[in-house]
Amino acid sequence: MTANLPVPEFQLGQTVRVVPHVNGHTEKIGVIRDIIWHYKDARYYFYIKVGKQKISTRYIANELEIHKP
Repeated sequence: MTANLPVPEFQLGQTVRVVPHVNGHTEKIGVIRDIIWHYKDARYYFYIKVGKQKISTRYIANELEIHKP
């Protein structure tokens, strides 16, 4: 990552919960599999996997929270 970018809110491999009803999403618990900086939007997008399934939806930070089992 470039040194000028802010630190992402979540890290690769971190277990997160998709907050239900935020932007129409359903609740999912998964692991951060990829983090992309979007230059035009000036924010990170997060991709998760649930089990072995890669979820194609990209999420922004306010749609996710750290999962505490």
